[in-house]
Amino acid sequence: MTTVAEFFTVKIGGRIAKNPEGALEIAEVYQFNITGEQAGTFTINLKEGPAVTEGENADATCVLTLEDQDFIGLMTGEKNGMELFATGKIQIDRDLMAAMKLEKLFSLGRG
Repeated sequence: MTTVAEFFTVKIGGRIAKNPEGALEIAEVYQFNITGEQAGTFTINLKEGPAVTEGENADATCVLTLEDQDFIGLMTGEKNGMELFATGKIQIDRDLMAAMKLEKLFSLGRG
């Protein structure tokens, strides 16, 4: 089973590496606060780099907080982001419109 850290570094980081120009078009900085057994904080910087790093980013345009199992479900397609948001399982702080661009990020490098 893929861990939260692997989803960030390998899966998302790999998609960014395959299409850095597409990632920079999104032009947002996301901070993910993951709770649960695999708790951690990860930043996806699509303004500079682009890169995935561990830790907080004071300049994050969008901060998302969710449990590790909900994040894994979101990444595997077993859970829907809009449903998680509607049921309060994802909290979004700062720019809600930036969160809407995440689908573009997750689709980078597919296929």
